[in-house]
Amino acid sequence: MRKKGQQGVIVRRGTGDGMYVSLPAAPFEEGDLVRFVVRADEDSAALLEKEIEEFDENGRAYIHLTAEDLTGLAADEYVYGVNLTRDGAEPIVIIRSAPFVVEEAVARDG
Repeated sequence: MRKKGQQGVIVRRGTGDGMYVSLPAAPFEEGDLVRFVVRADEDSAALLEKEIEEFDENGRAYIHLTAEDLTGLAADEYVYGVNLTRDGAEPIVIIRSAPFVVEEAVARDG
């Protein structure tokens, strides 16, 4: 369930080449490891994981989600979290739990 004022990610199946999701907490630095994890709920096993080690010129991290990434996820509401590992230290939680919604593809006539 979404909490008022809580930002989330909404993705739609079949969006062609996929989509990019920008992560907060920039700037990230060379050598950082950002881990993005989608789960059914906060306490369940990871359903989708992505690691990002390259950032744009402003230190922003983007996650490229493809149609293939979403094949194992039914249209439903999930949660995602983001961790940062810097200088080999223990991971720092950037986002503990935020909404991640998968919607069905929109059928096109024609």
